[in-house]
Amino acid sequence: MGKFIPDPQIGTLGGTLMWFFGISLIVVFLFTTGVLPVLIWAVVWGAILIVLYFALARLLFRLKRGK
Repeated sequence: MGKFIPDPQIGTLGGTLMWFFGISLIVVFLFTTGVLPVLIWAVVWGAILIVLYFALARLLFRLKRGK
């Protein structure tokens, strides 16, 4: 019999728990070092800027096409 090698796949209970444990360790580390709020602000502002960029690009395209 070969050695048992754990398979960290999301579809299995063990794999899901391993991913959850790993992600929670990373989140706790980022939160305790003070990096998490910075990352959250960066993601929020990035999403806002991307939405504004596409909205302005669409508006300018319509204005340019209308002339």
